[in-house]
Amino acid sequence: MRRILVTTLAFALVLSFGASASASVAPSSTGMLREQVASQEMINALLGNTKSSLHVSSITFGKVAKTTSKATIPITVRTKGGSIVRGVLVMYRFEKRWYFHSITRGTKPRGISTVKIPAGITTSVVKNAIVEQREHQWMLQGIVNGGYKKLTVTGRGSNWNTRRVSVRLSGGTRDATTGRVYAYSKTATNGKRYWFISSLK
Repeated sequence: MRRILVTTLAFALVLSFGASASASVAPSSTGMLREQVASQEMINALLGNTKSSLHVSSITFGKVAKTTSKATIPITVRTKGGSIVRGVLVMYRFEKRWYFHSITRGTKPRGISTVKIPAGITTSVVKNAIVEQREHQWMLQGIVNGGYKKLTVTGRGSNWNTRRVSVRLSGGTRDATTGRVYAYSKTATNGKRYWFISSLK
């Protein structure tokens, strides 16, 4: 598993979201869609769709390497079963706002995934995520500027085709705060079900 998504965050993390490969152009819904398709294993672990030992329990943000248009942040994902996955989060700044670009497993960023987008799934499933990032800059800026150093999953909720993950952001220069990551499923033409991070609150 090369790709990892945090969302969120909100989150996402996740963990997790994508954006354009350059700070000179607007965030790309196609790039974001590819990232989420490539990150299904970690998205499911965040949402609680896997066996419990693989559920994401926390994400820690390391020292930020930042320029005026790009931020590179090492991350550590811990699961309920005690496993640790290390990766690199890259964010870009466009029109004075920060956006998630990619999250890659390992110690070096590799950019947006080139995975094939499944038939029957379009960029409409992630367009809201770009809007959410633009409207929740306090959270993204908090990560980039060291205001939040840890995201902890505090609860999960679900019904047939939606998921909700409650999170707590803490450990940095800002006061601890809480939020929620929302996701919903979309079935491809071949019948396979995919999950997509749609919003953060």
